[in-house]
Amino acid sequence: MKKNIWLNIAVLAIFILDRMLKQMAVKGFVLGTPFLGFSYFSNVNIALGIPLKGNFLYFLLIVVVTVVMAMLFRAYKKKKTIEIFSWTLVLVGAFSNLLDRVKYGSVTDYLNIPFFTALNLADVMISLGVIVLVYRLVSD
Repeated sequence: MKKNIWLNIAVLAIFILDRMLKQMAVKGFVLGTPFLGFSYFSNVNIALGIPLKGNFLYFLLIVVVTVVMAMLFRAYKKKKTIEIFSWTLVLVGAFSNLLDRVKYGSVTDYLNIPFFTALNLADVMISLGVIVLVYRLVSD
C-alpha cells in the first residue's frame, strides 16, 4: 500500500507540472530547439485529431471518466499496483485536459515535436497509462 501512495504522489507532481506548463504556454512563453519546441497551441479536437465537439463530446468524456474510475477502484480492490498506477495516470491526465476544455474551450498543448504533433504532459500520462495497460493485457 505504501508503494501506491508514492506512485500517486508522483502522478500528482506530474499533474501539477502539467498545469504550470499550461499556464506558461497560455501566457505566451516560447522556447525552441531543433528537436522540441515549447509554445501555446489550442487543440479543439480529441485524441488523434478526431473532431468531436459540443454535448456529445462532454457526454463521451463523462462515460470514459466513469469507466476509468470504475477500473481504478477495481484495481485498488485487487491490490494490483501496476494497474492502479496506469489507471491513475489515465484519469489524472484526462482530468487535466478536461479542466482546459472547461476553462478555455480547448486543450492547451505546449510541447511541439517537429513533423509530428503538439501535446502536453497530460497526453503523455494518458498514453503511458494506456500503453502499460495494453502491454499487461497482451502479456498475461
